[in-house]
Amino acid sequence: MVTFMSTKQAVRSKNCCIRLRPGLEARELEQALVRSHRSNDIARRSLSFYLDDMQRRGLHQELGFSSAVHFACQRLSMNRRHARDLVAVGKALRELLLIDQAFCDGHLAWSKLRLLVSVATPENEAAWLERALELSCHQLEAQMRGAEFGRAPRKDGKGTPSVRFQFGAKLAPAAHEILQQARRKICAEAGAELDDAEVLLAMAEYRLREMAGAPGIQESRDSLYRVSVGQCPSCAKSHVNTEDGPIELSDAEASTIHCDAHVVGGGKAAPTSPALRKRVLARDGGRCVHCGSASNLHAHHIVFRANGGKTDAANLITACNRCHGMIHDGFLVVKGQAPHQIKITDRDGRELAKPIRHSGLRISVEAINGGTRVPPEHGKAVGKNLSQLIGQQHVIEGLRVACQAARVAERPLRHILFTGPPGLGKTTMARAVAVETEAPFIERTGVAVSCLEDLSVVDGCVLFIDEIHGLPRSVAELLYDVMDKKKVCVIGATTNPNLMPKPLRDRFTVQEEFLSYSDEELADIVSQASCAPIDSEASLMIAQASMGTPRKALSLLASVEDHLLANEYSIIDRALVEQALKQRRMDHRGFGPNHIRTLNFLRQRNRPCGQARLACSVGLDRQVFRETVETELLQYGLIEVTPQGIMAV
Repeated sequence: MVTFMSTKQAVRSKNCCIRLRPGLEARELEQALVRSHRSNDIARRSLSFYLDDMQRRGLHQELGFSSAVHFACQRLSMNRRHARDLVAVGKALRELLLIDQAFCDGHLAWSKLRLLVSVATPENEAAWLERALELSCHQLEAQMRGAEFGRAPRKDGKGTPSVRFQFGAKLAPAAHEILQQARRKICAEAGAELDDAEVLLAMAEYRLREMAGAPGIQESRDSLYRVSVGQCPSCAKSHVNTEDGPIELSDAEASTIHCDAHVVGGGKAAPTSPALRKRVLARDGGRCVHCGSASNLHAHHIVFRANGGKTDAANLITACNRCHGMIHDGFLVVKGQAPHQIKITDRDGRELAKPIRHSGLRISVEAINGGTRVPPEHGKAVGKNLSQLIGQQHVIEGLRVACQAARVAERPLRHILFTGPPGLGKTTMARAVAVETEAPFIERTGVAVSCLEDLSVVDGCVLFIDEIHGLPRSVAELLYDVMDKKKVCVIGATTNPNLMPKPLRDRFTVQEEFLSYSDEELADIVSQASCAPIDSEASLMIAQASMGTPRKALSLLASVEDHLLANEYSIIDRALVEQALKQRRMDHRGFGPNHIRTLNFLRQRNRPCGQARLACSVGLDRQVFRETVETELLQYGLIEVTPQGIMAV
């Protein structure tokens, strides 16, 4: 079993301990297998998620590999075909949110999920998912044979091709020549050219006819058993007659044999005739109705012959040797009438045909850039509404007016554009709008959208596109029609609206600019987000070191909480925050080594310096320097940009 640890134990431990316990009772063993199977499925989903993420972001190149599949083969010793399959599944599940959610909630097994992603699209995944939850994996696989990608399942379940079996063999040259001569002879006798399957079938039928006419070989007309079983009239014990004398049988063994044997004398129902047995086996597809085995088949009486059961098709089912014995031993209970009203349970009455759909293990999958994955057909968005957010009050007031107007006019919310530096809560605000309007929330990133279908737009939803300036121009032009005609609200977020095509930017009726947060607002955000008690001085100190950005404040808070757990503190105070800042090489303003080096360089130089040279002296790329160090020092008024260059104030 998996040993679960507390948060503090998890921080200290480097390894996860899994104990395997032999000798479990049947129920405990079943639960262990269910959880282990679920854990195996979770591991595969985790691999598919991270391998796809590695491939999508190109991080395999940083590790020195040509692709995520290459990494999996070399680093994880994974089979190439298995690795490709995992990457493909991970990519598909980015869009098949309903299917992924069902898997994450424990209602869908990995084997069914792999089948679904091969045919399902966002438009028809709900229908395929419903079908998958109704059928066993084997039945689902049979229905999907020949199904085309993107086509919904047939409502009647028909139209799938009949079952076919693959047969092949490798032959030596001499054997191959013999086979070719036999082929030519059979084709000549048939007067037509036959394919391999027809030739093989003709050979088999010829051989069987030849064997039927051979001496000593005759078609069986007797029951399945050829042994002689006797029964003592006084004690009712059964025994089988052998060359070494009679051997006593257990009650279950005797009952199994009597179920499909001829009885000499007595008042039991007649044994199963060869014709009836053949008809029952054909009706059940030549397989055991419980396990599907095709070997050692019996015609079993649902109501035992010993209990007065009739020998007719409604009281007979096909059972293999092992299942037949389990039925008569009492481990399996069969009730009902064949063929469509059969119910097979264990001795406690639990139906065995229904898979266990929930092991108690769930998966929580975070969206890219911290969004919430809520499939549009799955339900409404969840989270905070506008009144529960802190800061950006000028934005909240404008959005509240827009939401109220949409409710009064009974129309979709007007399209909204959020602008401002990263980390100020544009995604959180978009999610709050969806909660306020009780609409499904779909989140996408502009650079990750390659075609209009990637957006999975449905009527009535709030479609949030982060980094909307990164949309390909071809997709942006197609989005115009969606914004003009579809009953959706598109919310775009961008750090640079000037990079957006003007026709796209002009279609956003509501445009709101996000500003930096005050220290007091950030302190309130930190206090609400903290998982441990935190005093007001510590929360304010974290806020002052976050440069007006909630994302930085929450990142610093997470670092402080790590120090809290590692050192077994009971409360977050000023000393603990100072310890976390020191470990991250930050001062009380949130400036890191690059900020400090830039200021020291400018003060020592005591004259303006060009941006390119200054970035080089600090060891940063020019664009990175401009977007981080220069912007933040300007925000605090510590540098000034002049025609001659940048200089310290």
